[in-house]
Amino acid sequence: MVAGGKGSYSFTYWTENGVIVAHTATYVFTLTANRTLVANFTTQPVYITTSSSPSGGGTTAGAGTYGSGSSVTVTALPNAGYSFLNWTKNGTVVSTSASYTFAAAASTSLVANFH
Repeated sequence: MVAGGKGSYSFTYWTENGVIVAHTATYVFTLTANRTLVANFTTQPVYITTSSSPSGGGTTAGAGTYGSGSSVTVTALPNAGYSFLNWTKNGTVVSTSASYTFAAAASTSLVANFH
């Protein structure tokens, strides 16, 4: 049997009756009776980083390591004399709300823009 990961998951091991029988995705065996094998997967961590532009414009919260599919909320707090403008990812606006919630699908760097 062969197990393959999909998305942000990776193969961990095969089990039979709760006992690990192989740590490789390919498990070769001789079939002498009915067997129930379970392919076990783990989620890959998703890294969320945040920064401020300009750096003195404010602070951010919510960066960290999350499980794939987790709900993430990042928050931008402007410093005195600045206002929050938007959140961007690779230069594209993803939210105009200072508190931005999304599902963690892939590692992402977000920039809180202030003016």
